[in-house]
Amino acid sequence: MAVSIVPNAYPTGSRARERDSLSGDLSAMPQEDLLLWIVSRRKTGTLHVHRDEVRKLLVFEQGVLQYASSSDPREKLGQQLLRSQLVSEGQLREALRRQEENGIQLGILLVSEGVISSEQLCRTLRSKTEQIACDLFLWDDGGFVFKEGTLRGIPMRAQLDTLALIQQGRRFRERAARVRDAFRGDAVSFVALVDTPPPADRQRARILELAKAGHTLREIARQSPASEFEVADYLLALCELNVLRPAAR
Repeated sequence: MAVSIVPNAYPTGSRARERDSLSGDLSAMPQEDLLLWIVSRRKTGTLHVHRDEVRKLLVFEQGVLQYASSSDPREKLGQQLLRSQLVSEGQLREALRRQEENGIQLGILLVSEGVISSEQLCRTLRSKTEQIACDLFLWDDGGFVFKEGTLRGIPMRAQLDTLALIQQGRRFRERAARVRDAFRGDAVSFVALVDTPPPADRQRARILELAKAGHTLREIARQSPASEFEVADYLLALCELNVLRPAAR
């Protein structure tokens, strides 16, 4: 798919006033080029990116990343709160049930009921926005559309430096290449070299437990709320610390 700019491609709606759009494929316009186009022109608008069934939305104001959302369940707010140990699985299940009943946004519901503070919500939403954007640098392809115009009603403003985000995304991609070189696929299993106590982080403790039990990277990722890259990156760190090593095939 060629990259194209289409003037007046989208009608003015109740939530956004959209003027010009840029569309194409990440194979033709890589992630850093796309984000550099947005930040260098101080664009305000929404970037829609899709690959297979996954849809991501990034909101920019004057070239600054303000908000991001994703259809990937592992990138939802609830999973972020779980990984940060700000809520328990039981609290999250109950909050999601109440959200379905009354339609209140999950974060607002948890703050209003005193489960988390507003500061914790803001930090988590900012982290979620950063993660969703950086994960795009692990995509080899995917279609995108940038719709210029102001989007109203976003739950918070992350105020993320897009140039710094590009640098972080490049580091993500470099780390992913190291993971691929080290493991050569997700069928790799692991051998424990030392008997270390489980980490305080519940999710990482579970990953280490499964690795010590001989599960493959694919199996561990399927049982974790974290993304496959996050699981693989943590396992690589344990291998680099000589806590684990990949099992011989």
